Amino acid sequence: MQKKENLIVLLCNTGSLKNAEVLATELVKSRLIACANIIKNITSIYEWKGKIEQRSEYTLIMKTFPKNITNIEKLILELHEDEVPEIISLNTSYVFDKYLTWAEDNCG
Repeated sequence: MQKKENLIVLLCNTGSLKNAEVLATELVKSRLIACANIIKNITSIYEWKGKIEQRSEYTLIMKTFPKNITNIEKLILELHEDEVPEIISLNTSYVFDKYLTWAEDNCG
């Protein structure tokens, strides 16, 4: 039986729905991610340049494989509206086999 790659989940927040949609669309079209979910109306509180900031954000939850991270980061840095975008990888301990096969088929 062929060993399958480990699927990872990437998180990335952005301040506008338009930017979230552009990022998700371009990453899927480039076959760098299998899919993205956009969660609306997340409130983020953080320190930026010495001030406490609060803003409504959109969270991208993206499914991909470790081999794609470098190219995903490059594309996000090109298209993201923030100076320092959040790009966080979460490892998975279980992925439904048929979903994993689908993800592998849709990520180049």
